[in-house]
Amino acid sequence: MLKLVGIIIFIFITGLFVTSYFIFSRKLKKKEEFFLFMIILNVIIDATWIMTEEMKLIVISQKIPEYIAFLLYRSVTIPFVVLFFLRLLLAYRTPFSKVLVGSGYVILLLLLESLLLHYKIITYINWFLSYSSICYIILMVIAYVMLAWYRHTFGQKKDGVLNESDSI
Repeated sequence: MLKLVGIIIFIFITGLFVTSYFIFSRKLKKKEEFFLFMIILNVIIDATWIMTEEMKLIVISQKIPEYIAFLLYRSVTIPFVVLFFLRLLLAYRTPFSKVLVGSGYVILLLLLESLLLHYKIITYINWFLSYSSICYIILMVIAYVMLAWYRHTFGQKKDGVLNESDSI
């Protein structure tokens, strides 16, 4: 029964982030968001594969409901959280506010990962939350760099503000 509660919580959290992502204002074009979503998803799937299958640092539950909760977290929640916080990073101008947004991003993902651990959806073998925090920071840096590259390559403005002619 406890694991069922965990699965329901992850379905709710995933729905909450996907909904809030589409409700709040955009700082990115749809093309940029799609590009970043695919990059983030690819990096997460590759990193997860390496950590779970190749290095055996994390064990994922083999039960179907728990595995589905993990897949929701990995393939939907994390990319939408990264894009949501990337929008916030682009919206704020001061370094202090950017540090607060980045800290909130890492803390949120660590809390979600702690829920995965609590409900035994994943189990750490030779892994720690501090390693995950480093991975989440690297993931945000990759997203930010890829956005800058995309905008440079396709002629977008770099400060997060789009011209009227840039709208889709």
